[in-house]
Amino acid sequence: MGILSILEEESMFPKATDKTFEEKLMNNHLGKSPNFQKPKPPKPGQVAAHFAIGHYAGTVSGLFRAQWIGDGNVCLWHPLDRS
Repeated sequence: MGILSILEEESMFPKATDKTFEEKLMNNHLGKSPNFQKPKPPKPGQVAAHFAIGHYAGTVSGLFRAQWIGDGNVCLWHPLDRS
């Protein structure tokens, strides 16, 4: 199941959280896709990332934040850094 399919599925359930979305992504993609990676440990004072995406320009770490927009639960990706 792709990332956007998982996001769509999660957005249909009112009790879904950023943590449940992260767990489904890890179960479906970690170790199965070379571009979906565990993030590096945070440096002192930094926020811990939930995941890392590898691509041609480098690796981008990010985290998920579930936010209520209108009547739906929307999970947004916030990039943290690029290494």
